Amino acid sequence: MQKNLILSLSLLSILIGCGGNGNGNTKTAATPENKVTPAPLITSDFVALANSADCAQLNNRLFLIDQKQILWDKAGTCADASYQQTLYSGSVQNILCSKADSIAGPTNSCVDPANKAFFNTIITHLDKADLGLGSAHQVQQLLVTPKASTSLATTALDLSFYRGAGSGNLVIKDKTAWDQLLIISSPPARSPNMSLEETLKQKTFLSENTNFATRMVIATLFKTPNNCSTTQIVKISSDGQKLSADFIEQELISIASCDPSSSSTSTPMSVVETRKLDLPVEFNNVSRALISPSRIFKGNDASYEIGTRNVLIKDQAAWAKLWLEFNTRRTPTPELPLVDFTKNMIVGVFLGNRPSGCHDIADMRVWRAAGKLMLSHRDTEPAENAQYACTMAIVSPYYLIEIARSDEAVEYTPMRYLR
Repeated sequence: MQKNLILSLSLLSILIGCGGNGNGNTKTAATPENKVTPAPLITSDFVALANSADCAQLNNRLFLIDQKQILWDKAGTCADASYQQTLYSGSVQNILCSKADSIAGPTNSCVDPANKAFFNTIITHLDKADLGLGSAHQVQQLLVTPKASTSLATTALDLSFYRGAGSGNLVIKDKTAWDQLLIISSPPARSPNMSLEETLKQKTFLSENTNFATRMVIATLFKTPNNCSTTQIVKISSDGQKLSADFIEQELISIASCDPSSSSTSTPMSVVETRKLDLPVEFNNVSRALISPSRIFKGNDASYEIGTRNVLIKDQAAWAKLWLEFNTRRTPTPELPLVDFTKNMIVGVFLGNRPSGCHDIADMRVWRAAGKLMLSHRDTEPAENAQYACTMAIVSPYYLIEIARSDEAVEYTPMRYLR
C-alpha cells in the first residue's frame, strides 16, 4: 500500500513538471519550432480595392513590402484628387501614412511619426523597383488589372534634331538631363558672343517654367543619323501600369543635309512634354498602321461661329451642311468637293477662334489600333520665347481629311505644338 502511494506521488510529480494542471490538460513551453507565426497579409483585399478605384486611370500600382506592408500608388484625372500614395499594414483599414492631392491642397502625414522617414524614402523613389529601400528589404509589385487607355495632355516641342549621331528613346525627369539635351539639340548661337544661357533661351520652353517634380520629357530619335527622315510622337497614354508612347517614322534619303542649322551629322528627333508619372514607358512604332488620306482640306479661316469640334462625316447631306457652315467667310462659297461616301468618309477637327495667326494645325495623323481609329493633331501656338512676330488677327483653324470608310470608333487626341 505504501509502495503504491509512493508510485502515485512520483507520477504526479512528473505530470506537474511537464505542465499538468490536474484536469488532464498540459501547457507546452514556447520554442523557436512552435512559436506562433503572424498570418500572411491578405493581398487580395488590396487588389480588389485598386481594381475598383476611381481617379486611378493614369497610375494604379500596388507594392508588397517585406510581406507585411502594402504601398498603393495611384494617379488620375480628377481635379481635386489627382494623386495619392498610401502605406498600409495588415489590412486595408490600417493606414500608416498617406500623401495625397486634395481640395484643400497637398497632404503628407503618418499616424506614427516613426514611419515618416521610411514613407518618404518610398514616395521619393517610386520609379525604382526596390522603392529606394535597398537589398535589406523585399519589394514585390502586385498584379492590378490594367484600365482602359487614357491619353495624357501633351505638348510637342520644336526640337527637331539631335546634333550628332544618336538613336533610341529618352525619358527625362530632371532639369539637369533636360539642359544637357538642349545643349546638344539647340541650333548654334546667332552670334559668336551670345552666351550659352542666351542660346538656350531660343529653344527653351521648359527649363525656366516647368516643375520637373510634376512634369517630364519623352523623346524618340530616328534609327539612323539621316536628317532628311522624320520621326514624330503622336500620342502618350497610360493604362495605369505603363505609359505608351506611340510614334511614327518616315525614311527619306537625300544627298544634301536637311538640317538648316547644322552642317554636321544630326539625327531626326521628336520631343514632347507631359505629366510626370513613375511608370515604365513603352515606345510603339505605329508607322505600319498609318492610314493615308486621299485628300486634305486645311486652313485657318473657318467661320467664327463654328466653334471647337471633332468631325466624322459619312453621308453627302452632312458633308454639304458642314461645308456651307464653315465656309461663310469665303465669297463666293467654294464648290462642294464630291466624296464617294460608299467608300470614303471625312474626319477632322475645328479649333475654334484663336487670338493670332501663329495658331494653326500643323498636321494630322490617323492610324488603326485596339479596334479604333486613332486621330492625333498638332495644334501650333507660339512659345513664350518665340523669336518671331505673330499676325494679330483672330483665326479659326481647321483640318479635314478624306480616308477609307470605316465603322470603327474614332479617338481624337489633340497635342499642343510650341514653336
